[in-house]
Amino acid sequence: VTTSGKACLISNGMIMCHPDNQAVAETLAKRRAAFRQAISEQLLRWLPEPDAHNLARYLVTVLQGLSVQARDGAT
Repeated sequence: VTTSGKACLISNGMIMCHPDNQAVAETLAKRRAAFRQAISEQLLRWLPEPDAHNLARYLVTVLQGLSVQARDGAT
């Protein structure tokens, strides 16, 4: 699995799940938050904290949307 494949799994994994899998869903939610935080921390080189946080959230949203589109066959 490539790095982008791992990020895709974390981004999209267990968004909807059966209650029996709630622990796995929570773990993946924490990983998504850590991914967003890592981007935010890198953006702090150039932006104040609130802006870095907001831009990181936007970038992750775009990445997740691209992931869904790719999964549906977009090139």
